[in-house]
Amino acid sequence: MTLFKSATEKVIKVRERIQAKREELQKKQAQLNDEIKALVDQKENEFQQAILEDDTSYSDTKIRKAIGKANEELQDVRQQLASLDDLEAKQLEGLKGEIDTEFRKVRNEETERLNKHEREIQKMKMEYFKKFVEYTEEVKKSEARLREVNNVKEQVGLKTTPIDMKMMYIVNQYTGTEFHPMVVTGEMRDVYNGRIPYSNEVIEKYSK
Repeated sequence: MTLFKSATEKVIKVRERIQAKREELQKKQAQLNDEIKALVDQKENEFQQAILEDDTSYSDTKIRKAIGKANEELQDVRQQLASLDDLEAKQLEGLKGEIDTEFRKVRNEETERLNKHEREIQKMKMEYFKKFVEYTEEVKKSEARLREVNNVKEQVGLKTTPIDMKMMYIVNQYTGTEFHPMVVTGEMRDVYNGRIPYSNEVIEKYSK
């Protein structure tokens, strides 16, 4: 007895076997149709020849038997083809419950597998946020140092310089060549659809 690993494999194998038999019978059906046509043509030719030659001994009994036999075989093949359709429908109907159960099982497995990836992305996202907050704290330190120097510049009579060390806040603009630390909507749209929206050179540069 053949053992199948899954209901899906059962369906595939059942359909493959039935289709193989169907193609075999269809080929035989075509051959029988050709054979019957050839026999009918032969019968007609022999009949006409007998008339032309005034052959009173001519009998078509043998060829009629051959035609009858071929027609019987053809009818049998047609019945087998019809029974294959019934067999396939019955087998597939019997596997519906197993297929439905298997689909739910596979869906649960794949959901859990993808959830692991999502949890990894969530972890990376939180790390990204923490790193961004850390960056803003470093910006404050940098600006504090510059303000000290600015104050001294003012005291000695030099023109002070505006202080804004934080990176530019972008909303949804990217060129595809400049890789900004801030994630924007356009980038996420491309990534969500399975494509990193940057050239190989940019990807390689910022993957190191």
